[in-house]
Amino acid sequence: MRTLQDGIISRVGGINPIKVNIRLICATNRDIEAETMAGKFREDLFYRIAVFPIKLPALEERIDDMPELCAHFLKRISHNAGISTTAIEMLKSMRWRGNIRELFNVLERAAILAGGEEIGIEHLPTTAKSPADDNPRTLDEIERRALIEAIRRSGGNKSKAAKLLGITRRMVYSRMKKLGITENDITT
Repeated sequence: MRTLQDGIISRVGGINPIKVNIRLICATNRDIEAETMAGKFREDLFYRIAVFPIKLPALEERIDDMPELCAHFLKRISHNAGISTTAIEMLKSMRWRGNIRELFNVLERAAILAGGEEIGIEHLPTTAKSPADDNPRTLDEIERRALIEAIRRSGGNKSKAAKLLGITRRMVYSRMKKLGITENDITT
């Protein structure tokens, strides 16, 4: 506390105090103000460190950043082959309790499984959780959702949907048949 207020430290066993010029940056995944008000965090310490608070939204609150985050993390782990749009759509549908660290670990694992090739949905975890629903989903359900979403985004044009997903038009029809997707599923 004294260091934060006065900028002075005392070494263990030292005699003379040492003046320091530091900037302290703190991070937490909790609502530190609420914790302080609930008596779970020292109030005097809170007011010393809360000079300029910056709230970063959780990954689930910025799902649209997923492509950029994936590109950044894949560059960081030297995976140059990239990630398919279908895989990104699957990642967007997942619940991210571990936030950015969890995303990084999933991508690192997927890069290992992809072995230098583009990361596809087959390299990602086989089940995911939707932010709106805690029931596990199968890979087929995730693929079904991604396919329907791509077709909707492309206004029903299967060629454009195929391009969005990084697959062939023929594969779109094949996957629609396998997954039981009808035109009614796309329009509702």
